[in-house]
Amino acid sequence: MNISPIILFLLFLLFVDRSSARSGGRGGGGARGGSRGGSRSRGGGKFHSSSSHSYVHYDSSSFRSTVFKPSTSNSYFSTGTTGNTYIINQPATPIIYDNHYYYWHGYYHSRPEKKLVCEYTITPDDGELFNVTFSNGTTPKSLTFGCGSFEECCGMSCCSTVGTWIAV
Repeated sequence: MNISPIILFLLFLLFVDRSSARSGGRGGGGARGGSRGGSRSRGGGKFHSSSSHSYVHYDSSSFRSTVFKPSTSNSYFSTGTTGNTYIINQPATPIIYDNHYYYWHGYYHSRPEKKLVCEYTITPDDGELFNVTFSNGTTPKSLTFGCGSFEECCGMSCCSTVGTWIAV
């Protein structure tokens, strides 16, 4: 069987990409937990989609519209003394949204299928998330979640890296 040089090159690139994700990933984060990679995202993420020429928003708006609706928010939060403050009921319990487990800063628990650790920094642009506090009154600085194989951190979500390889 004869393997073309192009296929060998693509396999090499795939190996290099996976190695860099395990040793720090994209986006300037540091390694966490030994072989687990890390990546940081600032709030209000705007990322270019490799499959088209448009920009895709991976900010917190969809997450917030689901988590902070009245039927859901009571599971995760108590209302603070002011009507727009949310107190985290159980900080170690993840918020499950769009097949991802989101943990408040300092409470992340790794999942075997999600090798890349992503951290989304909460900013004033994140609306309700910016008004969330722990029971002691301190505010979480970020949400942490994981991405699986052939994915990278994109704001509050994970983007597939498969399209990158197809484009090459």
